[in-house]
Amino acid sequence: MTPGATVRSECTWRQAGSFEHVAGSQVPFWSDVLLPGEQSRPLRGPTPIEMLLGALCGCTGVDVVSILEKMKLKPVQMSMNAEAERGEEHPRILRRIWITYSIETEPPDAAKVFRAVELSAQKYCAVAATLAAAGEIRYRVLSAGEEREGVFAGVGGSAHS
Repeated sequence: MTPGATVRSECTWRQAGSFEHVAGSQVPFWSDVLLPGEQSRPLRGPTPIEMLLGALCGCTGVDVVSILEKMKLKPVQMSMNAEAERGEEHPRILRRIWITYSIETEPPDAAKVFRAVELSAQKYCAVAATLAAAGEIRYRVLSAGEEREGVFAGVGGSAHS
């Protein structure tokens, strides 16, 4: 997709809180949530808010892997854990998000790993920049026995304090 191109997703209601999606890349997926009053049923996918956190991790993760490879580091292990605090009143937006990265590379180089995450957080991750415009996103990076923390920048490069 070229810069400035339109992104699209089609969504069709199937039952209760279940929706079938087809991304612009033609990949199908589901979102689902129990509606008030529903006792229980097998869910067909994550909730929309869980998908949003997954999109954030996937977006920054792709950035970090790409940046590490440009730095001549081979990622050998990478995981991210995202947690969010929601507002009390509707629409219950995500007020604060915390992401913990655990990243190991070959050769080990914590300074470059920290820099790769910082570049994603401050410049490249579109999902994070969009979410950071509405609330705070903090991160913690664990690599080669070291730890660092930071804040994602919102649209326009401003980070919440």
